[in-house]
Amino acid sequence: MSLGSPSRQRSESPAFRADNSPSRLRYRLGEPSDNGERSKVKKCFALHRLEAYVTLTRLCCYTADFIRLFFSFRSTAVNTLMSVKMQLARIIISELTENQVIYLQEVDGEREFPILIGIFEATNIDRRVKDDYEPPRPLTHDLIVNVAESLGAIIDHVLISDLDQSTYFAKLILIKEDGSEIEIDSRPSDAIAVAVTFDPQIPIFVSEHVLLEATSSA
Repeated sequence: MSLGSPSRQRSESPAFRADNSPSRLRYRLGEPSDNGERSKVKKCFALHRLEAYVTLTRLCCYTADFIRLFFSFRSTAVNTLMSVKMQLARIIISELTENQVIYLQEVDGEREFPILIGIFEATNIDRRVKDDYEPPRPLTHDLIVNVAESLGAIIDHVLISDLDQSTYFAKLILIKEDGSEIEIDSRPSDAIAVAVTFDPQIPIFVSEHVLLEATSSA
């Protein structure tokens, strides 16, 4: 008998063959040993892929919302930084002239300038700044506020943004529920009348270049 015969006998033993059967080797390597296990593995991989897809979709949505909010807030911040906060200083109403006058004054300064407005807007603003005035029914400027709120937006502030040949241009700045910003073109008289509709009234800003031009020519 040769020295190698016992190893051959061990290799041919039933126990050794069972231990090295293909299914046993697959089990050791972590592979499914039948179709049922393969199906479970495929379902598991499909579930993980679906979860990864859902997570990626949500991340993309959150990123898009963040970018939109960032640019909206940046736009608001830029407008605010390049503008000056004002307050309603005086209202001059005269029945002898068609145009009335309101004066806006710098909150943290002494600069002020006049704006000519119509009698209707001047009367409405004058009534609103009086503490004891309460309209029995919503007026035109109340209607603007109510419509904005009904559409899920709030009027954040007024911006007098431009001056061209003695004509002022203003904007109502609205903020939607998702944080995005809407700019509504408006006459300064209407915008200020909307501002004083609130209690306390919403801020009134004037662009720095407008204030410089208005005060230099006043």
